[in-house]
Amino acid sequence: LVYGTAFAAVQQGQKYFNSCVLIAYRMLFGFGICFIIFWFRFFLQPGYKQIARAHFQSGFLPILHLAIGGILFHGVMQCMAAIAVQWLPSAAAQITQPISTATAAIISHFVLPDEPFTLFKFFSLISALIGVILNAVPSFLHASSPNETKNVSIGYVIIFVAVIAQGVGMVYMKWKTPNTDVTIAAMIQVGASAILCFAFSLIYDKPRTLQRQTIHNKPMGWLWALIIGVLATGIAGHGYVFLVNHIGATGASFIVFGQIFVGIVVGVAFCHEWSGYRWWEILMCVIGV
Repeated sequence: LVYGTAFAAVQQGQKYFNSCVLIAYRMLFGFGICFIIFWFRFFLQPGYKQIARAHFQSGFLPILHLAIGGILFHGVMQCMAAIAVQWLPSAAAQITQPISTATAAIISHFVLPDEPFTLFKFFSLISALIGVILNAVPSFLHASSPNETKNVSIGYVIIFVAVIAQGVGMVYMKWKTPNTDVTIAAMIQVGASAILCFAFSLIYDKPRTLQRQTIHNKPMGWLWALIIGVLATGIAGHGYVFLVNHIGATGASFIVFGQIFVGIVVGVAFCHEWSGYRWWEILMCVIGV
């Protein structure tokens, strides 16, 4: 539910922030809620102190692996997706999510012995990719100029790279950091992503833009950043680590199909993203979904 509404919420936040500035604060707020949950569990949950100490006393390499997996899944994916949705409807961005599932399924076959690539997975992913194509067609048809067509094309290339990075991150989590505590994993993953996103924002948006939007932004802008940071990054990140630990990278990646449905409903119902589509274009999108 929260992942599904995140793209539409990001588009609302972009009315107040530049793309990468918004995602940097999204990651910061996501890290903040993970940090708070960690200390609540540390002091209130019996036995959790021993679990935490075991994680942080096991050396630097496990922490590095958590950071890399988180940067791929959260930081790289969300920065690139935020840039892409400047030119794409959030519904179109949502429908590309099966590419991350395909990426996770293929890579898992080679690095995770307990997750082979089966014929059922193959046909499921082929049908999902056909759905991606069907939903992409109206976006190009409604480009009003060659320059806008170019921007839509760039948007799709960026979002494809973003969801591929997300799929790689899913497998990396299961491969290098299996059975980690969900709160510690989410905290390190989102914290590392926050550092990356702020560094990227300083390069992409320039320090002056980051400073101006930090000091002079409106309360509604901060509210959107807080909502997507706490719910769609910190809390959802906990849930995703849990799924990877218990049902595997490929199994967890199939949550995107529920995310797609929610995201498209939100984008169409509240952002009116299909309002200019003809009946057969809407039918094409529905079949694609």
